[in-house]
Amino acid sequence: MKTMLPMQATSYCKNCGAVLAGAYCAQCGQRAKNPVVSLREFIIDATGDLFSADSRIWRTLIPLLFRPGRLTMEYLAGRRERYAPPFRVYLILSLMFFLLTSVLDTAVDVHIEGQPLSLDTQITATENTNAGVEDEFSCQRITIQNSGFLNRNNFENLLRQACEKIMVDSGNSLLRTLADNIPVMMFFFIPLVAILMKLLYLFSSRKYVEHLLFLLHYHAAFFLILALMMSVSAVADKFPPIGFLSSIATTISWIYIPAYLLIAMHQVYSQSWLATGIKYLLLLAGYTTTLVIALATTTVFTALTL
Repeated sequence: MKTMLPMQATSYCKNCGAVLAGAYCAQCGQRAKNPVVSLREFIIDATGDLFSADSRIWRTLIPLLFRPGRLTMEYLAGRRERYAPPFRVYLILSLMFFLLTSVLDTAVDVHIEGQPLSLDTQITATENTNAGVEDEFSCQRITIQNSGFLNRNNFENLLRQACEKIMVDSGNSLLRTLADNIPVMMFFFIPLVAILMKLLYLFSSRKYVEHLLFLLHYHAAFFLILALMMSVSAVADKFPPIGFLSSIATTISWIYIPAYLLIAMHQVYSQSWLATGIKYLLLLAGYTTTLVIALATTTVFTALTL
């Protein structure tokens, strides 16, 4: 008489619900057993891919820094597995840059007449020095002449309140909050510049997303170069014998950043240097204009929401 073996309970993946047949799910790759990990395991799991010597992040940084346009060309050619995804590269390097600026305390303190202002402090400015007429500045005297579709009284009150908050500490709170808002601004700014790129290469077969990809790689390189420059300058400033490295790093960075863009455009879009140079100048003009508008809008928004 045969002995009946007890039926084993079927196990299912907690992530996707597929039937498990081993230590890992064949459908999504998650481990079958997923107990609560220790703090050490949690940290390793969170940072292992970033700090691993074989990480795609590290394999991405060298061509990103030294071979303008290479990553974009590799991605468009379908060779993507070796490198980190473009948006992840941009996100990591931009966050690293803004974190570095915070750690190195690069914020500029604004002081008027050497000391912070209080709400009841007034600044006097000479309108007509010949006549000796002085006019006192006060946030409450701000008026709007042409408010368009905006409610004039409400908008004036918002501006006056923002002005008073800024005057309390001479604008330092505005600068700190503005620094926090700039990374968010970049998420809107880069897609706008991609539209400019689309217009510049309107008669090519390039899709909008290809221009967006190009700009993600360029801005990732931009943040990486600035982060390296700031790091070298910070170390050089701490050790006077190598203080000259700060000036060298700054000079190289401000030459390399615009040159990087020109070389990358030539490599990715495969046009003559003359055509690339013309489009490069047009892009710089549009880029600068868009950046000024974006910064002005972000500054106004920051001031009104302090």
